[in-house]
Amino acid sequence: MKKSQYIRNTKQGLAQYYRAYTNQTTGDRERMPVTADMIRHYYAPHAANPTIAQQAIHTAMLIGFTAVARVSEYLRTPHATHLLTTDRIVFETDDRKLIPAYQVYKHPGVRVAAATLHIKSKKNDQAGTGFRYYFTKALPGETYCIVQSLWDYAMRARPVRGKSLFYIPSLDWTLKPPYFTEELRRLAVANGIDPTRVSSHSLRIGDATTLAAAGLNDHEIQGVGDWKSNSYLTYVRKNITLFEKARTALASPTAMNATAVRCMYGSTNSKA
Repeated sequence: MKKSQYIRNTKQGLAQYYRAYTNQTTGDRERMPVTADMIRHYYAPHAANPTIAQQAIHTAMLIGFTAVARVSEYLRTPHATHLLTTDRIVFETDDRKLIPAYQVYKHPGVRVAAATLHIKSKKNDQAGTGFRYYFTKALPGETYCIVQSLWDYAMRARPVRGKSLFYIPSLDWTLKPPYFTEELRRLAVANGIDPTRVSSHSLRIGDATTLAAAGLNDHEIQGVGDWKSNSYLTYVRKNITLFEKARTALASPTAMNATAVRCMYGSTNSKA
């Protein structure tokens, strides 16, 4: 029965009928992208005087967004073995010193220039080859700085060597995915979008969609997100920039025209 095309067609038909009858579509269940300005907007009321937990949540959102990372790569989950630990986050200072995240608090007043994040393995990297991210400090006029945010959080939280970056010793508390998802849904409400369609995956989706809107090509997006297949294409959502590019192309004086269609598809028989 599993091999029967008739049965598969019937099941698909029933599913389509149910979605139409209940006014539900596959698109309604897709995760929505979270963008950098959504994160800034949500964090803004706390930015002047955040709690350590609020700073941890904000920093985790920025890591998930900037590194196009899966939540199990930066927050502790029951079965993940590829967690980003404090000894795998290393800062480079203006005078070229290297400081791991667990020693940042010993260097107040130091100016940070860059950060390297090393995830020792990934969901799609069973051999443990790992993946490194290298981020330099943001330039003036850029909207956020992942390097400075990481440094400021590590300076305040004083994370422990070999532990999750988001284990806060002074609170004996670790930021974990369920609570993180709740915060992301609050972010959605604050930004006027449906919270049921937002999760930690929305950060990864938001990054891929933002990169596509900025004009990065497919293999560049695939490389940034470390996708091993073309599944990354499902992460790129429609966006205003895409529609504007399409509108401009269609309205261009050099756009394909009737003459071009006739040349390609018209009759080749000459009239007598």
